[in-house]
Amino acid sequence: SVGGYRLSGSASLGYRFLTIDSGSKDFYREVVNLEEGVRLFNVTLRGDRLDPEASKLVDRFHLEANDIGDPYPKIELHMAKDAVYKFDVTLRSSAYFVKRPEDAFSDNHRFDLERRFGNIQLTLFPSKTLQLHLFYRRQEREGTDTVPRMIENNVFVLHGDPDETTNDVGAAADWTIGALSVHLEQSYRRFTDDGLVSLPVPGLRGLR
Repeated sequence: SVGGYRLSGSASLGYRFLTIDSGSKDFYREVVNLEEGVRLFNVTLRGDRLDPEASKLVDRFHLEANDIGDPYPKIELHMAKDAVYKFDVTLRSSAYFVKRPEDAFSDNHRFDLERRFGNIQLTLFPSKTLQLHLFYRRQEREGTDTVPRMIENNVFVLHGDPDETTNDVGAAADWTIGALSVHLEQSYRRFTDDGLVSLPVPGLRGLR
């Protein structure tokens, strides 16, 4: 116990060695996409208040992280005080890689992209029948890609640098009246695309 909380947790740390004796590393990245190096495979930490009568801002919390350093990491944090609030944070990302022969006579694409997701939500409990929610969500997509496209009766392999961001912020309320449940929600979304597509033809400018 530390600071009035009972703590428990675990961690798994390791180092991955990678050797590709034969074949294509690009194909390995498509199927597995695990790289060499230090990895935090899993870590968890949980805390529970020891004294039910003690005045604490947090009754319990839970932190968990998985696959840090790999293509699909995820971090989650949960904090709560009974009958007062609940606070959740989730961060995760995914790396996506595909490579095929690129020419004007195929529909092959190439992607080396990373998508990142973040979610923050605070839930308040003013009464037993009413819950208020405040939330913020963010999505990002970034990397490189090449895609064949038909332009003015000619096929070109376009080189792109995607850079997209979506932000959502909003509030919601859940109200229970007997057997009736009412959910109201209002949010605002902003999408930004700063990606650039390059046309490999003299005299044609890139398209943003």
